[in-house]
Amino acid sequence: YKWKPVSLEKIMKPRKERIKNKDYKGQFPIVEKIRFSDGKVFFREEKNPKTDLNVSCVNDLLVSNINFEKGAFAINTFETIVTSTDYQSYELLVPIDFDYFNQILRTEKFLLQVKSLKSGGMKTRARYDFLKQFEIPIPPISEQKAIVQKYQDTINEAEKLEKEANFLLNDSHLYFDNLLQIEDIKPSFVSGVNFIHYKNIDLWGIDKNLCRKTIRNKKYKTVPLENLCSVGSGGTPSRNHSEYYRDGNIPWIKTTEVIDEIISDTEEKITQKGLENSSAKLYEANSLIIAMYGQGKTRGRTAKLNVRATTNQACAVLYDINESLVNIDYLWFYFQNEYERIRELASGNNQPNLNAGMIKTYPIVLPPLPVQNDIVEHINHIKAQVKDLRQQAKELREKAKLEFERSVFE
Repeated sequence: YKWKPVSLEKIMKPRKERIKNKDYKGQFPIVEKIRFSDGKVFFREEKNPKTDLNVSCVNDLLVSNINFEKGAFAINTFETIVTSTDYQSYELLVPIDFDYFNQILRTEKFLLQVKSLKSGGMKTRARYDFLKQFEIPIPPISEQKAIVQKYQDTINEAEKLEKEANFLLNDSHLYFDNLLQIEDIKPSFVSGVNFIHYKNIDLWGIDKNLCRKTIRNKKYKTVPLENLCSVGSGGTPSRNHSEYYRDGNIPWIKTTEVIDEIISDTEEKITQKGLENSSAKLYEANSLIIAMYGQGKTRGRTAKLNVRATTNQACAVLYDINESLVNIDYLWFYFQNEYERIRELASGNNQPNLNAGMIKTYPIVLPPLPVQNDIVEHINHIKAQVKDLRQQAKELREKAKLEFERSVFE
C-alpha cells in the first residue's frame, strides 16, 4: 500500500434505525436492487412491504448482505430511503471522498479478498462482523480527489468514443430511412369518433391502431418477407432427458445470444437425439434469426448464422433466402434498422410477443440488387468504425480501472 490501510471498522458503523412493517405508510422509497456493475439503485413500484424495513440516510454506504462481493453496494444520494433486511446501511465515521470510497470497494484487488474469505459459499451474508475486518488505503482527501479525477477523465474519454459510435449508428438508421424513404407519421385526429376494424384491434391492440403509421416509399417495390424466404422457428428438447444435451455437438441458440452479431458458436449444444425428439430444426449457415420474445431489449434483435444451428421456440428463423431477389446482408441490416418498429408490433393489448405471422408479413422495401449491394457496403463500413470505437472505449475503461488500482495499492 502507498498509504497506511485503515479497517472498515474504523471507517463505518451500522445504522440501526428500523421502521416496523405496520408503521410504514409509503413515506420513503423502498430499494428493489443495486446494479452490480456501477452501484445504481433501483426502487420498487409497489409499496406494500411484508417485513420490517431498514433505514438508510443520505451519504450512507448501502450494502447488499448477499451480493456485496459482486458489487451490490452504493453511496446513498437519495436522502432517506428504506430497504429490506437483506440490506444494511452504514454511517461513515471519517472524512472520505464518496467517489473514491465507492471505486476502491469495486477494485478487483479488494473484491478478491472478500470472495476468498466469504465462507460457506456465495450466499453467506456479508454482515458487519464480516466486513469490518477488511482494510483499504486512505490517502489525504486532496489525493483521493486527484486519483478520482484522473480515473474520471479517462472514463470521460471512453464515454466520448461511445457517444461517437452511437452517433454513427444513428446516422446509419437515418441513411436507411432517407434512402428507402421510410417515414413514421403520427396520425392527427379530428374531434369525433374514429373507426377501427375489429380484426385489427384483435391483432395489434387499440394503441397500435391509433399511435403511428409507417409510410414506405413508392420508388422501390415493397413485398412481404414471405415472398423472399421461408420463416421457421425452433424448439427446446426436454430438460428431463440429459441425453438430449450431454456431449451434444449441434449448436442450440437462445434469444439471449441474438444480439445483432454473427453466431459462430453457442453456449449450449444438443445431441442428434435431442434434435429428433423435439420441435427443434437444423438451419443452414447464412440463415437469419429474429428474437420473437425475451426480456429487456431482446425482442426484435437479430443474428446471422455462420454455422448450421438449431434454435429455441422464441426465435424466428429466415431460411432458404432467395438471393436472386435479395442480398442476405441487406435483409439482415434492414431488420436491424426496423428494430424499434418491429418491437412496437408486439406491444399491443393482446400481443406481448412477436409471432411467425407478423414476421412473415413484415413489409420489406426491395431496391434492385446493385442498390442493395451498395447499401451493404456502406453499412459494413459504418459497423467497422463503430466496432473500432467501442473497442477503444473498452480499452480506456480497463485502463482507468488499472491505473486507479495502481494509484492506491502499489
